Amino acid sequence: MAAAAGAAPAWAQVGQPPTLPRAGSCAEAVKKLQASPELGVQGGGHHQVTARVSAQGYLQVAADAAARHDDKLCWQNFDRAKIALTY
Repeated sequence: MAAAAGAAPAWAQVGQPPTLPRAGSCAEAVKKLQASPELGVQGGGHHQVTARVSAQGYLQVAADAAARHDDKLCWQNFDRAKIALTY
C-alpha cells in the first residue's frame, strides 16, 4: 500500500503507532507484569518511584480494557507501562 507523496502514515496523525496482533492474552501479560518484582521494588530515587506509579496506572487501564475485551487499548497501555519501567 503506497502512501500519498508527503503524507504521514495515518497513525502518525494521532500520535500512536499501530497495534500489531500478538500471541497470547493481554490480560495474562498485564497480570504477569503487575506481579513482577519490577513493580514491587521499594525505594529508589524520585524518578524510579514515579516510573513505577506511572506503570501501575497504565497497567490498571490495560486491565480495565482487557475486562472489556478491548485488546487494542489493553496492549497500548501495556506497552506504555513497559516503557515507563525502562526509564
